[in-house]
Amino acid sequence: MRRPNPVLASSRPVPNFSLRLLSCLLLLLAAPSVAQATDGRWALQVEPANLAELLARTDQLEWEVSPAGQVDWSLRIDPSLRYRVNVESETSEWTPRATLSAQLDFADNPATVLRRRQTLQRAYRTLDHARVNAVRDALLAHSNLLIAREQEEAQARALEASRSELVAAGLEPERVEGAYEAGGLPAVQEAFADSTAREPQLVESLLDHLGAYVDHRERLAALEAAQWEWLDLGFSGAPRYGGLRFALPDPSEFAGEPLPRHEQRLLELTVELLETELRLLGQGVLDDLRLRGAYRNRTGTVDLEGGLVNGLPGLNVGASTVGGPERWEVRLSGQLVFGDGLAGRGALEEELERARLALAEFVADADRVTRELHSRAVAAERSLGLAEAQVELLEREQRSLGTARVRMYRAWSSYVREAANYLRHVGGEWRLR
Repeated sequence: MRRPNPVLASSRPVPNFSLRLLSCLLLLLAAPSVAQATDGRWALQVEPANLAELLARTDQLEWEVSPAGQVDWSLRIDPSLRYRVNVESETSEWTPRATLSAQLDFADNPATVLRRRQTLQRAYRTLDHARVNAVRDALLAHSNLLIAREQEEAQARALEASRSELVAAGLEPERVEGAYEAGGLPAVQEAFADSTAREPQLVESLLDHLGAYVDHRERLAALEAAQWEWLDLGFSGAPRYGGLRFALPDPSEFAGEPLPRHEQRLLELTVELLETELRLLGQGVLDDLRLRGAYRNRTGTVDLEGGLVNGLPGLNVGASTVGGPERWEVRLSGQLVFGDGLAGRGALEEELERARLALAEFVADADRVTRELHSRAVAAERSLGLAEAQVELLEREQRSLGTARVRMYRAWSSYVREAANYLRHVGGEWRLR
């Protein structure tokens, strides 16, 4: 069956990419001789573009969940100066005064801390995945450039063959292509109206040539995009196929260890958070309990207050220069809060049960998922080996390699994707085998 002619689908001319494509080629050829034939192993050194931002975010979250990051303190000083005049005794008095207050909170709300730990775990996951994906994307850019170059060369050969057929039919390929660039298919029909009227069979030759011409332009555009993607990664030089293989950890190394670790930890933190919220909800109407002690003499006053506020330890220290008759004071106080918070306990318990079930299912299914991802990566590597063997066979027989090479490059791309999926799952790193 004849392939649909792309010219009939659209009569608009395709933009000329020759100058931009030439600039890409010059940049590639201008690279040092060491980088003229890279096989893609450089991609294993690629880091995420936003690595600094991801690391800063992770460091900030680590501080927030650390014991030091959960301690809050404040120091307050209230100085004052009073001037008093006694009218009856006609005397005046200056009285300086200063009050010092310090507050120390040893921890945040337990539920708040757990939510911060969840955020930190997601940040770890994002960082690890970004590193694996950065290398994967660089390897795929290498493969995409190989595919685009092979397809462009094959289409260029087809275009040259079509031009030879036009010359044999008595037509000028440059004139046909110039008319199409100027006004699309209608311009070609108008320019060759007399020729096609005398020889109707030339219509099919014109359409076939324009189809090959448009296909070549599309391949040039794809090649240019692949080259710019290659250059944007900071590398240059002409890529070559190296058939790289990667060291993937065997699933037996993770026996009894549910993977991925980030997902397991997030599920565990969800269960722990719901249990904490239920515990805080079950404390009843007593919101806090405080014990305060104070001592005063003629020099000043010192007071110390400690206790539990929302179930968390806290300490307040105060000192003042205002004194009086000597005395000791001890006070025990609490706070009762009444509300409808207990009404949501049933829904919270149901949510906790679902979270525990999800964690149990994850642990039970983790080993199967790990082995399945590893099997897919192994199968992709075997398919790649078959594609490479076919290329070697065709090379020995000196037959056309264009289609076989593209199939091999695509098989390598599939292998890279499956390897990346497995490495993300097990938390591994890219290493050559």
